Amino acid sequence: MTTPTNRTEAEWAALDGELDQALDDGLDESGERALRARIEAQFAERRRPPRTAAVMPHVYRAAAAVLLLACGALAGYLLAERNLEARIAALEEGRRIDTAAMERAVNEALESRLSGQTVRWQNPATGASGTITPVRTYRARNGQWCREFTRNWVRPGGTDQLRGIACRQDDGRWLQRLTLSDREG
Repeated sequence: MTTPTNRTEAEWAALDGELDQALDDGLDESGERALRARIEAQFAERRRPPRTAAVMPHVYRAAAAVLLLACGALAGYLLAERNLEARIAALEEGRRIDTAAMERAVNEALESRLSGQTVRWQNPATGASGTITPVRTYRARNGQWCREFTRNWVRPGGTDQLRGIACRQDDGRWLQRLTLSDREG
């Protein structure tokens, strides 16, 4: 059976001819209206795309939306991961700079300060600061000079308090040998 949507051009021409013949034969007004309505319905069917063709753009749009959503989520994840890695690297670099500043202060305090004199250090970039105070000085059995000291390290993540002993090396650096107490806050 031929449906309105798959008629050939020849069939449409025949339908037009049928209309012309009916008009020439002298259809009454109601017959003409019925025939025109039938032809209009046939042309409306011809203009309407098949149902599957009408549904397909919606499927493609939905698939494109899902694909765009997935790409956006992946891009967001990758940017967040890169941002996290950069923040971790910055924190590690800040901690390295803080540790270097603290070690310089420890060497200064133990090398050149009397017991009870405090050396302060600060890193404005990270907000970290601290103090080193030599407590007492003595000579170890091996002949090295050693000093007991306290160290406070204040940083955004908390406070470290340490009481330890460091001994002077031949190259002039002070190396921590013993931790007497260590508290983190």
